[in-house]
Amino acid sequence: EQGPTEFRAIAGAFNAMREKIHRFVRDRTEMVVALSHDLRTPLTRLRLRTEYVEDAEQRQRFLDDLRFMERIIEQLLSFAAFEKQEETMERVDIAALLQTLCDDRVDAGATIEYEGPRRCVLRCRPTAIHRTLMNLLDNAAKYSDYTLVNLREMSDEVIVLIADSGPGIPEAELEAVLRPFYRVDTARAQDTGGLGMGLHVANRVVQDHGGKLILRNRHAPDGPSSGLEVEVHLPRQ
Repeated sequence: EQGPTEFRAIAGAFNAMREKIHRFVRDRTEMVVALSHDLRTPLTRLRLRTEYVEDAEQRQRFLDDLRFMERIIEQLLSFAAFEKQEETMERVDIAALLQTLCDDRVDAGATIEYEGPRRCVLRCRPTAIHRTLMNLLDNAAKYSDYTLVNLREMSDEVIVLIADSGPGIPEAELEAVLRPFYRVDTARAQDTGGLGMGLHVANRVVQDHGGKLILRNRHAPDGPSSGLEVEVHLPRQ
């Protein structure tokens, strides 16, 4: 804050606003973490009490609701962790990472194929990119019977394409699903326990790397939707 009085006043106002915004984000994140942790104790007590419910059908309904609430808490904590993370850039073999993630899901029973180079090194934030690609692959495997993962190297960027064979997303909602806490009311949202944070966090991570995430529906030759394509563009840095 230097220079003429007017410039110092403007600079002071901007700095104060910046600090206020940082404080707001920090307080919100800490509140989410605190609430999520505090909810775990009563949920544990409820789970123990539910075990004593004699009606088997009613007991299962209670357990399903408790599992759903636990998944919400996990996603809230994941979102808070993303907001707080400060990770340095490192050289990562994206090709090896994708192949490992695909192999892990094949071992778990999913049908996933990888196409692309055996090695592709890119500077990025390792944990953030790992979690992003992992979540995108998990979503594809969850909603479809077959997933194709394609990696392409360009002169200025790396492109990861994840194409599944699931129900896709309504065209009018392709942009909305990137907003936090937005859930699609289709087959892609049934019985998944999602909070609507996965694609939002993935998009934020990609944008923080200077890239972009594109969603589009795949269409069979006869017209109807035949899956979702997630295209991740990561610039070479």
